[in-house]
Amino acid sequence: MGGGFNAAVMNGSTNLWGDPLLFFEPESEHSAASVCEGFAVAGGRITNFTSGKTAMYMMGSWFLGSVPKATADDFGSFMTPTDDGSLVVPFAVGGSMAISAKTPAPDKATAFAEAWSLDPANYKALIEGDGAFPMLKGKSLADYNVTVSPTFTQSFTYVSDQNNKVSAIGWATNDDAMPGSLNNDFYAAAQALFNTNDVAGQMTKLDQSWATATK
Repeated sequence: MGGGFNAAVMNGSTNLWGDPLLFFEPESEHSAASVCEGFAVAGGRITNFTSGKTAMYMMGSWFLGSVPKATADDFGSFMTPTDDGSLVVPFAVGGSMAISAKTPAPDKATAFAEAWSLDPANYKALIEGDGAFPMLKGKSLADYNVTVSPTFTQSFTYVSDQNNKVSAIGWATNDDAMPGSLNNDFYAAAQALFNTNDVAGQMTKLDQSWATATK
């Protein structure tokens, strides 16, 4: 298969959208991963989706800031389907300022963090540019004077409505501080779910890992 694809590249073939094909022959799986990461960092995944070359793009709320304004009505969002059809929203509150416990001036650091965190202009930039969901109590989206896409408004209801929310862990919240071997076990389970439909079995393994790590 690889040889046939290489031949197509050498013959100047294009994909369905007329783009020239590219062929990489990395020396190992690590090099292959580097190619994929480079493609992603360069925006390949996002531009393929926003230009209509990909039907679906599984991504968190931070993608919402990348929805093109000119074609915003062409996009929508939905949660990953569950076996019983119920709505389950993986959710974590973040985005606040963190202060180092070793700072030589905790009072000044705290004052800066509070000023930055309460500045409406900063919230506006985070909401419009990074797709951040404002979760301050007593505030509505209109209070931030933002311009967002219909997809953002639709997606925001998943976290603002009363529904079944579960705490997101692991890479979704930049959490690599889980106890014991749970980091490795967590990622191993995530990879295993691509090769098996035994979700309950993988969850049981994680429960056992958690019990061992937290004794």
